[in-house]
Amino acid sequence: MMPDSARVKIFSSKLKATGLKKSILLLLSRMGRNAARDFEVVHVELVEKVHKDTLFTVKDGAGRKHRIYLSRFGCIGEYIYAGLPGLVGLPALPVVYHQSPQGEEVLLKPKEEGINIYLDEEVPASLILKESGWWVDGAARQDALGDCLGTALRYGHYVAAPGKQVVMIDNIELFHLEEEDVRIFEPIYEFLPKRAYPEDGAKRTALQNRMQKAYDQAYKDQMKIIAGEWGEIERYLIEMRRHVRTYTGEVFETVLAKVKARVFGQR
Repeated sequence: MMPDSARVKIFSSKLKATGLKKSILLLLSRMGRNAARDFEVVHVELVEKVHKDTLFTVKDGAGRKHRIYLSRFGCIGEYIYAGLPGLVGLPALPVVYHQSPQGEEVLLKPKEEGINIYLDEEVPASLILKESGWWVDGAARQDALGDCLGTALRYGHYVAAPGKQVVMIDNIELFHLEEEDVRIFEPIYEFLPKRAYPEDGAKRTALQNRMQKAYDQAYKDQMKIIAGEWGEIERYLIEMRRHVRTYTGEVFETVLAKVKARVFGQR
């Protein structure tokens, strides 16, 4: 295996030629930090994940370290999605879409902080019972937006982040808006009770009923917000129409009409 120092040297040497340095600085500014003027790469790790392939750490001029993913897979889908949650009051991780002078497309995004609600297996039942209120509310609101946009991959994509915010990660599959489209999804109000009470059917059912009631209300409330912000959503998608057309291979107006139909409950 190549030593880390060698990976750092090779990765750093490519930043200027590919234009990645400016994009990394832009991402750092979007991460809510004091704008960094420079940084150095201190660690590079290759990761075997579908949605990410390089995890690197940079240290800015103030000595703060930031862990960032570089992905070459599903870049356009994540880029399109990333600008939408904020339009409807939902949290989202910042991303930067970058195309090098050589034509390579990559996406930069911070490594998520918090608990992956579906995939972190060490989450105790006590924590589920304590935190599930805002987990369910946040997931329901993200699902409302996801249903409008036709996000197909959700299992393992919910992260309970600091600040009691649920964010969606790796949103690479969008615009699956037909009823027959396959989705990888298990409602949080079904998943969490099974984790909390794997051996107690009565408690599991009672918890699921409570969670589903809370979920349905949050989902309904978020759909009202989304419908109220349709003008902003439509403007954003129009601005991204070239990317939407490239991503879907469909006529943009057709995709836009499908999204609008979802937003306003037309099937």
